[in-house]
Amino acid sequence: MSSMNLRRLLPQKAKQERPQPESSKKKGFLERKKDYVERARDYNNKRDTLKKLKLQAAFKNPDEFNYKMISSKLVDGVHSEISKTSLKKEQIIDIKTQDILYLQSKRRADDKKIERLQATLQYMDAGLEPTEQIIYVDDEKEAKNFSATKYFDTVPEAFNGSLSSIPKISKLKEGSLVVNPKTAPTLGQLEAMTATSYKELKERKLRRDQLFKAEMDLSKSKIQLKRGTKSGVTKKVGKKEVVFKQVRSK
Repeated sequence: MSSMNLRRLLPQKAKQERPQPESSKKKGFLERKKDYVERARDYNNKRDTLKKLKLQAAFKNPDEFNYKMISSKLVDGVHSEISKTSLKKEQIIDIKTQDILYLQSKRRADDKKIERLQATLQYMDAGLEPTEQIIYVDDEKEAKNFSATKYFDTVPEAFNGSLSSIPKISKLKEGSLVVNPKTAPTLGQLEAMTATSYKELKERKLRRDQLFKAEMDLSKSKIQLKRGTKSGVTKKVGKKEVVFKQVRSK
């Protein structure tokens, strides 16, 4: 291996530039090569961009039509969109009425789904004690052979005291709680399956409240639009228009 190749493998000392002398600081910033390269690159990029734009403007067809010519205008040097269609007051009220009817239909559909979910989930809220029920039989033999799961049509885990009401298998199979309707669900499966249903119920209630709030806001804006928002009475005094407002005194 030659000495030149060996020198490349050895760690080299980092080269540092000489700082700007104190005597020349009053004349301004001392530009280094890296500063000049950055400034020259920025200048060249701007020059090429301007050259390209000038070529596009020179070869542009003056008869070419663009919809922006009629849908926008310059406002203080900035392009802004303008609307050629101005809706009347009655048309705006009709649009708001249609929006209110649409929100009402969506809210009613959510109400029905919430009622269906609440009917399927036959569980009470936390904190309620389970209720007791007395069943009368004819004799001791029937009492010994009595099966609570068959009588109530439910699973054995329903009698461990964690549920305030007894869910029926037929109702559970009709809903979305049982994945495989051929086998009876266990307690772990019931807890996992009901978690998703409770989450869906919570989200639907939140969505219903949001729809109701949006419906009320639209109704208020519709009423204000019908009445008209008059902040005062405008009268012409001489050559000027003066607005007279009524101030409520306490």
